[in-house]
Order: sequence, then C-alpha cells, then structure tokens
Amino acid sequence: MRPHIIGRGGETIRRLQLETQTKINVPKMAEGEAPIFEDDGTTIEITVEGDVEGTEICRRKIDAIVAEKVLQPA
Repeated sequence: MRPHIIGRGGETIRRLQLETQTKINVPKMAEGEAPIFEDDGTTIEITVEGDVEGTEICRRKIDAIVAEKVLQPA
C-alpha cells in the first residue's frame, strides 16, 4: 500500500497533507525488505500529525485509498 499512499513522486501524500493541513509519516521499507504487495496482508503503521479534525479527515482519505486498492480487481 505504500506506493498508493505516497503516489507517483510523492504527489498523493503531498496533496493529502495540503488538503488536511497534516503531516503524514509512512515508514520507509527496511533495507533488503521486499516490496509489499496489496494482497500480502502486511500492516504498516502510518502516523498523522495535526489538529483533530485534519487528522480524522486524513485518516478517512487514507482508508479510502486502501479500500479502493483492496477492492480493485487484479
């Protein structure tokens, strides 16, 4: 899911941060870690900093991105 949340060249994460006035931290892959594929069930911890309203809106937008990719046929 990292690539979908970050977006091409960081476009998606920058847009989310701008729209919600938050700071999003998606942990980088560890050295030698294989890319995570949508169907492998791995969980990553994403942190969102900002005011209560902005962080909630951001969380919903990230959840929507994840749901869209999970439900999208392969």
